[in-house]
Amino acid sequence: MEQEAASNRVLMIFCDYGAEWPLWEHGLQYPSDYGLSESLSNRLAKWNDEFQQHMHWDRGWAPGFDADAWTETGKKLAHDVQQEVGDHIIVRRGV
Repeated sequence: MEQEAASNRVLMIFCDYGAEWPLWEHGLQYPSDYGLSESLSNRLAKWNDEFQQHMHWDRGWAPGFDADAWTETGKKLAHDVQQEVGDHIIVRRGV
């Protein structure tokens, strides 16, 4: 809770249908808005692309797609984004 008190900015990491990036603060954000590295930006893009390709709004994940591994990748990405943006923004992994 101490970290949250230090900042009122919250960056959510989650994918949404048709969204170009999985970064949300006051609407859709871009990696360049936070100065994220090219490497991390590429990983975020790949993770988002996997969601766009394998998740159907009505049927769920495509058969054979490893949703558990995808979820774990999202947790790692949220951690890495937090490392790059620093303590002035709270990073949370959304649904």
